[in-house]
Amino acid sequence: MSMPLNADYLRLYSPGPLEADEVDQPELRLWSDTTGLALLSDDEAVDEDGRPMIFQFRRPHIGYRPQTQEQLLTRTKIVHRNRCCRYCDSPSVVPIQRNDAVMNRNGMPIPGTATLVGFRCRRCSAEWRV
Repeated sequence: MSMPLNADYLRLYSPGPLEADEVDQPELRLWSDTTGLALLSDDEAVDEDGRPMIFQFRRPHIGYRPQTQEQLLTRTKIVHRNRCCRYCDSPSVVPIQRNDAVMNRNGMPIPGTATLVGFRCRRCSAEWRV
């Protein structure tokens, strides 16, 4: 879905054609349709018709998730499904994890990064595997 360009929006443009050696940091400026002026105006910023040279930017791909995000989502679903004890229906269930959590720069384990092995009920002491 693209937004219409009217008086309420600003356009992003580059004031001139990019040379091969200038590609690493292109200069971008804003153009206002209301005033017809560019912020920090430049003679090379417009085409033959006096309009700014506008570049189209691709929208980010929304359906993509990194593998670590998928693993975190799967782990969260497992913890949610096992939030109550299977035997006594108590809500005081704690996850059992391996001692392989990722450590932060202070030497402390980052929550949610250890391998999930099972669950233990604090009320009836029942344990079950994932």
